Formats: sequence, structure tokens, C-alpha cells
Amino acid sequence: IYLWISEPDHGPADAQNKSISLARGDFVFCLSSDDWIDPDFIELAVKAILSSGVDFVFGDMAMYKDEKLVSVLKGEKDYEKSLMSGNPRFNFPSMLIKRACFQKLGLLDETYKISNDYEWTLRLHLAGGNGFYESRLMVHREIGGIADQHPFRGALEQLKVLRQHGLPTTKAVVILLPNLVRRVVGYFAKLFLPDI
Repeated sequence: IYLWISEPDHGPADAQNKSISLARGDFVFCLSSDDWIDPDFIELAVKAILSSGVDFVFGDMAMYKDEKLVSVLKGEKDYEKSLMSGNPRFNFPSMLIKRACFQKLGLLDETYKISNDYEWTLRLHLAGGNGFYESRLMVHREIGGIADQHPFRGALEQLKVLRQHGLPTTKAVVILLPNLVRRVVGYFAKLFLPDI
């Protein structure tokens, strides 16, 4: 460990921005406190970014609850199409990014509490940046983060991001609405029918 800082912050984006600002290497990778990666993750990610010549690489996310695997969120190889409509699957926690991208575009927008990663990646894409999906990359995460706890707020932020960048929101609403309905129904089902 080259540098260790433990201090209060204003949320995950603020903490990531602090670390990105302190980074001195060619690449940035942020690993949250309760997440973990496979031993060869960094080696695979660096090889993938160097061989493809892209600005970032990303992979999949394995989601756990009480240390049991619940699901795997696969990265989307053609993420650019859904990036423009508000529902991409680029799995930001699995991204290894060239530090030069942050130097060029700036840091995460902390006004977005949930969708700051989406906004930053969209900003990068609109500036001509590109990414590469590497299926061998996997980040392991416990369910329960802010995005899991506030799906409606996250969806509203995604719509706000699209409007901020002058992109249409109609397709995003069509995509996000069924997901929100499913989550709301699931929430109430767990609340009133906990044994099912």
C-alpha cells in the first residue's frame, strides 16, 4: 500500500474523486470496501486495455447476499447503444480506466449520488472515448449499496443525465419503467410475504 487515507467524505463519488486525484499511475481502478476481485484481475485488465487501445475495459459483476452468489450481471459488449438510452450494462465497478481520461474530462459529478458513474461514462463516450468488454474480468460485490436501496432515485438520475447531455429520454422511460415496477412489486412482496 503506497498511501492510506481514512477520513469522512460526502459519499462514494467524493471518495473516488479523492483517490483519482491522488493517483499517479497510467490506469485507475476503484475497489469498494466490501468488494473483491480475482487474483489475476489487474493483470488481465491491463493486458486487455493495452492490446485493444481503448480508454477503459470492463467485465462482469457477481452479486452476493450473505456471502451467497445471487446473480451475475454480464457486461454488455455493445454498451454504446444502451449508453445513449439510459440503461447500459458497463459495470463501472469492474472498469479499469486510463487516468488520462479523468485528466481530460474531469472527475465524477458528485451532484449525482447514484448515477455519477453513468454520467461520467456517457461524458467520455460523447467526447470520443471508447471501451472494451473483457469477459474474464469479474468484480464480486455484496448487494446492499446505495443503488440497490434506491432504484427509483437512480432511474430519475439517469433521466436527468440524459437531459443534461441533450439526449432523448423516451426510450429510457420505456426501458426503466418495467425495471422499476418489478423492483417495487418485489419490495412489497418481501415486505408482506417474507416467507415466499
